[in-house]
Amino acid sequence: MTARAAAFAAFGALSCSQVVTESDLAATESLTTRTGTVGLFYFDDSAHLPNAMITSFRETTWRWSAHLDRRVEGPARSPYCTDAGRLAPIPTMNRYVSAGDVTVSDGRSDITQPPGDNRQYDRSRGTVPAWREGARLTVTSAGGEIPSFMTSVVVPSRPAVTSPVGPGERGLSWTRAQPLTIRRLQGGYGDFVVYVFQNETPSRDPAVPVAPRVHIVCTFPGSVTEATLPAAALRDLRLPTTFQDRVQVSIETRDSTTISAGDYQIEAAATYSGPSFDLLVE
Repeated sequence: MTARAAAFAAFGALSCSQVVTESDLAATESLTTRTGTVGLFYFDDSAHLPNAMITSFRETTWRWSAHLDRRVEGPARSPYCTDAGRLAPIPTMNRYVSAGDVTVSDGRSDITQPPGDNRQYDRSRGTVPAWREGARLTVTSAGGEIPSFMTSVVVPSRPAVTSPVGPGERGLSWTRAQPLTIRRLQGGYGDFVVYVFQNETPSRDPAVPVAPRVHIVCTFPGSVTEATLPAAALRDLRLPTTFQDRVQVSIETRDSTTISAGDYQIEAAATYSGPSFDLLVE
């Protein structure tokens, strides 16, 4: 699920400072957001080498849809999750824009991504410098349709999860109305983030409503070695009926900053993806 989270963050997700609520959409049929993402991605099986840099800037038009994500999110740097539902609209149109050359550097080594003719940035894989965990990276853009900007992020530590699943385990039995606890070897840099995702449950009977997707995000301080998702935050999870609506859990460490550049909200993020597994609901 971490790859899904990365793609969601880089391609079309709302900026954390541009949350769209139901009341926003009641006042207008459509809504336009202007966002950008510069993301560095590490993976647990790559000897701690960052193997991807994804950059994207876009103007997105959103419209209301009957099928919406419901998110339960924990506040950043808080050792617990809160039960705060949030509805998000569906993107209907993207227009890519350029911020000029984008460079990430620790002062000794760097990588630069130029925009293409279509204003999209090619992904960099295997060419990102092997920055150490805890290194502060400066992110700068030369400017284009989006004004030039500068911000920074810290390379997060490896998640180092020890339970409830061990190496190679792909499933964990879980009883509804119970909390879920994740343990790790040690704390480190970056927030410790747990994602729980369940796709919508399809229905062939028009009289039976489609069960909505559930997307739970719980964020904990990087110093924690034990993170518990309370039962209240997990209450919307259902017994799966197909492979498509199974419950999936993924874990990562992450550091990010969001700044304004003209009308655009720009997020720079460094993410270290940890294990993922299915939650076998009972």
